[in-house]
Amino acid sequence: MTFDAATFDISWPAPVDGGRLTFACSFVGTQVSLTRGGERQTVDVSASTAAPTQQGAQ
Repeated sequence: MTFDAATFDISWPAPVDGGRLTFACSFVGTQVSLTRGGERQTVDVSASTAAPTQQGAQ
């Protein structure tokens, strides 16, 4: 599965520090990437979803 070039916003209320961030998001296979300001973070969702399931079984 491939999903590319979507954008999304994250915002939080002003009483703390208020703000808004916009990311470009892509999903290819089991890799999800978020890009903002030229920096990229990638997570393999197959590895991150397996751990809670295994922990719950113990």
